[in-house]
Amino acid sequence: MRATNWLICLLAASLLVATPALAQDRAAPSAQPEIAPKLPGPSAGAPLPAQAPPAATHAIDPATPSTGSQAGALDPMEFSDVEPPADEDAGDTAIQDDVEQQETVEEPSTPHVPPVAGAPLPRHGVPVQSTPGEPFPSSPIVEQQKDFWVRVFTKLPTDHGLLHDGRISNPVYEELDLSGLKPKEQRQFVKHRLTEVSAYLRDLADATERGTEPDEQARRLRPQLPANASPDDIREFSRRLRFQRGLSDRFEAGVVRAGSFDGEIRKILGEYDVPEDLVNLPHVESSYNNATRSRAGAAGIWQFTRGTGKIFMTVGYEVDDRLDPLVAARAAAK
Repeated sequence: MRATNWLICLLAASLLVATPALAQDRAAPSAQPEIAPKLPGPSAGAPLPAQAPPAATHAIDPATPSTGSQAGALDPMEFSDVEPPADEDAGDTAIQDDVEQQETVEEPSTPHVPPVAGAPLPRHGVPVQSTPGEPFPSSPIVEQQKDFWVRVFTKLPTDHGLLHDGRISNPVYEELDLSGLKPKEQRQFVKHRLTEVSAYLRDLADATERGTEPDEQARRLRPQLPANASPDDIREFSRRLRFQRGLSDRFEAGVVRAGSFDGEIRKILGEYDVPEDLVNLPHVESSYNNATRSRAGAAGIWQFTRGTGKIFMTVGYEVDDRLDPLVAARAAAK
């Protein structure tokens, strides 16, 4: 009996000691980490489309379109967003806003295009129209954009470029010849010309406002602008100045490289019932150069970022499927 009472007392004491610890364990939150489910993301990688010793430049051109770059090479698209220094008297000069939200100056010479039934009006207000044999509607401004990019991709090599308006490509103010200059000299010269042409446009705006005759350099720019451009419109043009490097030589090399993958990639795209013509997207993303890496870390011909790539394939330090054109093509189709 004494042994039994002693055992009961020991058990009771053990329960008294253990109960607070058990209660504390129940009250403590779970230590397991919350795992967020992987959700489907966008189908493609990094999105097209815009430093001083002077070099020879062509005359003002009345004609009239963030790809990554190979490490250590000069990025042909790096000047797409290069802008001139802000006008000190311009007030707010934040010019990185969405260009589609900016109002453009409509040229009086733009022909009236009757709207297509049910077709949307683009932001610039010019009605779109359907062209026989073309799958997409168009407009005069869209045609200007197409002409600009055809010129960049097929006419101008990477040692040439265009000074143009960053909103709608036109006007094109000047073609720059950068041949014979080292990369750093090219960047210096482009910035020099951006600064000069921007200043000429501001001078033109001031002369227009005063009703006086501008100097020769500013006067040469006037025919490139809409006839009804006000002084404020011209100042806006000066803030929207951009430089676009030519891409014809890189595009040609990309067409050659694409020949190794075209058939297989079309087959993969067809398996996922997406348009096979998307095989042309890497021409804009990377010129089919698998060594291309962007400043944002996008890699491969499809320019997948690490985050998006991990949703659809293996992306790590040991294995990076973004660098396999066919695996990445299947991920892009997904």
